[in-house]
Formats: sequence, C-alpha cells, structure tokens
Amino acid sequence: SKRMREMILRDRNEATPIGVVPHGAERRWEGRDRDAARAQLPEDWRGDFVIASLGALQPHKRVGALLDGAARARERGVRARVLLIGEERPRELDLSSEIRRLDLEGSVEITGWVEEERAHELLSAADVCVNLRGPTTVGASGGASQAFSVGRGVIVSDLPELEELPAEAVLRVPNGEDEAE
Repeated sequence: SKRMREMILRDRNEATPIGVVPHGAERRWEGRDRDAARAQLPEDWRGDFVIASLGALQPHKRVGALLDGAARARERGVRARVLLIGEERPRELDLSSEIRRLDLEGSVEITGWVEEERAHELLSAADVCVNLRGPTTVGASGGASQAFSVGRGVIVSDLPELEELPAEAVLRVPNGEDEAE
C-alpha cells in the first residue's frame, strides 16, 4: 500500500526501490444471483441482515467488537446475523466463549477456511462486510477488496493503512470504546 511504502521510505531512505501493488477488486458481481446465494444460508437467516467478515479469525481483526456490535443490534430488534468466513485460530481467540457471552448462539456461523469461489458466494449473500483492525498491522485489507469485488460495501477501522479504500464504499469506525456501537 502507499502507506506501507511511506513507512519503509521513512525508515530507510529515498533510494530504496519499492513498488506499490494495488490489492484491486475484480468485477465478480456480474452474473451472480444474490437470491441464489441467500438460499444457501440457513433458512431462518434468509430474511435477516447478514454481516460477513472474511479472513483468518485473529484478535487484531477485532472479531470481538464485530460480535459485540451484532449483539447490540439484536438487542435493538435488528435481526442481525454474522458470517465469519475464515480459518479459526482457537489458541489466539476463543470465539465460542464470546458467542455464548453475547447470547449469539444460532446467530453466528463460522465457516472455517473455504475455497475462494465459496467465499465469494457467501459474501454475495451478505448485506455488508465488516473488516476491522486494531492494533494496526499496517496491512491493506484483502477481505475488503474481496467484498468490493462482489459489490458489497464494507465497514472498516479508521486507520491510516485503510485510507486508500474508496470513501464511497466504506464506513469508517474509530477504534476504541465506541467501536462496537
């Protein structure tokens, strides 16, 4: 990313050759049938607001804040469901305890690692994708780019490394106490 390039140049010197390779988002939404994608969800999810998150389930991806936000939405009467699309890392993050603590059993689906085409189908079924970060890893979000590729907007953390994402397609949320809200 441009942000990473700036950090490297600051740390080294202007003579360091660095290429910026955009994450990019291929046009994968054309020819996709959203109704068919939603029909693959559990039957009681199909009329609900589905939030997806794509990528390995690690603490710095702020999955806890995402689940907390979904629980708050449900308390307010929003029929929110969460699709966590990615490899679980139970040594790093105890999701089952967090799901129980927030009373989200039946409202969260953890797919584990899936093939790319399956990930695109699941993203197509979602209403929005959430890809938070914190503390910063200074990396771009592949999950956000994948969500864009199937025509989904994304909620991201308001961090410098994500400033290259198009403002028209993202909602930026601050890290910290109000993140889940």
